[in-house]
Amino acid sequence: RHYKSPELLVGYGQYDYAIDLWGVGCILAGLLLRREPFFRGRDNLDQLGKIIAVLGTGDLLSYMTKYKIDLTLEIRKVIAKYVIRGGRKKAWQDVVPKDCPVPSDDGMHLLDQLLVYDHADQLTAKQAMQHDFFDSVRDRVN
Repeated sequence: RHYKSPELLVGYGQYDYAIDLWGVGCILAGLLLRREPFFRGRDNLDQLGKIIAVLGTGDLLSYMTKYKIDLTLEIRKVIAKYVIRGGRKKAWQDVVPKDCPVPSDDGMHLLDQLLVYDHADQLTAKQAMQHDFFDSVRDRVN
């Protein structure tokens, strides 16, 4: 559940490999921010709530509208809980624990590209591997 993508959490049935890239983003967030798993929901709805607490409600609602995903009563309740708290997306710098070294700008940018609600806006695996975050190790692997 801790790596489950938003499309699975809201019941969107037409998912693809992007759900794996969401999982990669969750693992990267855990490593960079020293919190593994990064999103720690008790169940699927709480998991969605943990994601909303960081990514906000606006893009989620746009995503659900774009793909005509039904807003169930349970999902409406989860969204409402965070709208009351402002519902805005947090900057990654705002979720870095005080005792954690500040991750690189490239690492934060990669998180921004992987942890997005709309799978169509997410990096592909190939694009992620080409990201500047991996420049320092890319030559050693090839």
